[in-house]
Amino acid sequence: MDDAPFAVDDNPETSSSLHLPVGLLGGSVYQRISFPTASTPGDSLRVVVGSTTGLLDLNLLAGTTVRPRMGTTENAADVRTLNNGLLNLQLLNGGTRSVVSFVPTAAYNNVEIRLTGVVSALNEINVFYVQQITARPTITGSDTVNVCSGQSATLNATVPAGNTVRWYSTATGGTPLATGASFNTPAITANTVYFAEAVSGTTNCPSETRVPVVVEVGLAEVTVTANSVTIPQGSTATFTVDNPNPALSYKWYDVPVGGTALFTGASFTTPALQSTTTYYVEATNATGCASAQRIAVVANVTITNPDVPCDIATTQVSNVSGLALAVLWITRVRR
Repeated sequence: MDDAPFAVDDNPETSSSLHLPVGLLGGSVYQRISFPTASTPGDSLRVVVGSTTGLLDLNLLAGTTVRPRMGTTENAADVRTLNNGLLNLQLLNGGTRSVVSFVPTAAYNNVEIRLTGVVSALNEINVFYVQQITARPTITGSDTVNVCSGQSATLNATVPAGNTVRWYSTATGGTPLATGASFNTPAITANTVYFAEAVSGTTNCPSETRVPVVVEVGLAEVTVTANSVTIPQGSTATFTVDNPNPALSYKWYDVPVGGTALFTGASFTTPALQSTTTYYVEATNATGCASAQRIAVVANVTITNPDVPCDIATTQVSNVSGLALAVLWITRVRR
């Protein structure tokens, strides 16, 4: 083990070095690196390792394990071999350095990097740094919110206990607009994007990326699974909103504007129909904002046995001519 302090010197370009004698199979060397505080649920663990002997690949990393710990207790379920295909592994510096990330299932406050002698694996590995990554917030509900022009929107996000949420108008940098799980926007007159980041309650480190939330002016156009259905006369038809938003109400009408809603819900069944009929659906939110226009759906009624025929002949003329019959008889006799 050489240069152990370089793994914790806050310099991503320096590293410690773990190495084993060539051919020492089964032997091992490790370095344990501690954090000032324990992780928060959902935090990722990032380890950056490298090689001075050439390019890294999964086979060469077979002898290296990352072993999260809480105090002196190893979290056995979270031990990972670096050639594990389930890890997020990114090669840097032309393949001589590897960034390994995963989300341990248990809290940890230190991690052991262990190099074990394995056939065809590295017998030396460098440890550049180990890092806790604060988990991004989770947006509550949809990541797109619709409001009427001039209205404000309430955006919500969740983070693990102890962490906080900061809201921004930019994806990076800038000054927080608000702090807390909920954020009431100013009045919205044009489509706007806001961004939420989580801040660790123990390290005060923010999440590496922010989560966008789109606030759109006006409600999104309603789509239905089928705009037109065909039914026999006397049957009912059912129309269903495609991927309904639970935050919206869906109202069905028999007129394109105005009128009284026939039904409220994501799925509408007509009464028994005797003729082809058009209905209309619109979405509304809790503040009364409605879709820009209603969407038409058509129930085509097939009439198989019409009671009153339509467009058929209504007059006829018939005649029997005795002269014609006589001529016809004479002609036949002469033959």
